[in-house]
Amino acid sequence: MSWILLQRVNDGPDLVSASVEVSPNPPSISYTTAHSQPATAWTASKTASSPAPLNCSFDPATLACPTSASSLSCLSASQLATARAFYSGAVDPVTHEQLYPGFVPGSELTWAGEAGIYEQFATAIFENTWAMNLSYDPLADFNFHTDVKKVHDGLGVFIDANSPDLRRFHARGGKLIVSQSLADTINPQKFPLDYYTRVQTALGGAVDQWFRLFHVPGAHHCGGGPGPNYFDPVPALVDWFEAAAAPNRIVASKFNDDEFAGGLNRSMPLCPWPKIAMPPPISSASRERSVKERLSDRAASKEVLPY
Repeated sequence: MSWILLQRVNDGPDLVSASVEVSPNPPSISYTTAHSQPATAWTASKTASSPAPLNCSFDPATLACPTSASSLSCLSASQLATARAFYSGAVDPVTHEQLYPGFVPGSELTWAGEAGIYEQFATAIFENTWAMNLSYDPLADFNFHTDVKKVHDGLGVFIDANSPDLRRFHARGGKLIVSQSLADTINPQKFPLDYYTRVQTALGGAVDQWFRLFHVPGAHHCGGGPGPNYFDPVPALVDWFEAAAAPNRIVASKFNDDEFAGGLNRSMPLCPWPKIAMPPPISSASRERSVKERLSDRAASKEVLPY
């Protein structure tokens, strides 16, 4: 993870929203519904997120308000600017190089929580460990063209862990499982895939015999979210290392109220990249009936079952 750019990228939308109107819940429910409909058949009414947002092409301008008036059913000019900042990520303003990925459709429900994150993390990091100046303001003073290399050279060696050269790790027999929540609003969802691709390039080809990437549709940062968001990759990693049983799936589950005591709502298998978990094209009623039948058949095992 490139923590240097992650912290600064979290400032990007704040730089926009600090001087423009941001509603308490940007975007509105109509916004999440509208962008998820063309992205996937798993609609917002069921999960409020897209299971395949990495492949979802969405232009927020399609929801722009026709006039300057603000509305919960459309985006004002300032809200549109904020949405674009979230999606675009960090870009060098001179070379136009993509420095760090932006967020993908499906991450919008917790955008409001980003509005002050730089005060908790980025500002302190830049003030105390790089600028050495308690008056340094990363929103106003950081230059994405001139400062990225300076920060990496001066600070990245201490807190970044993004080298793709894992040859020694692989030579020792190491096994690596990386997961990424696709409704995460702290870590841009595309970064692990970018890193996975860089590792492939650095090692000259396929790496899935020892390194696998699992995406978690509908899961928020470190837990929660509208989709199946509870999963445990540790047993799969142990089996892979000790018994050479490569993980072809890891089951993720959604519990009612996100509490074990609430009972199982649904579950689905997570797949190693380039596969991605998708629910079957069946009705909610038939899926619920199928899950209940299998739960009844295997109640004694307490197994959390996929669709």
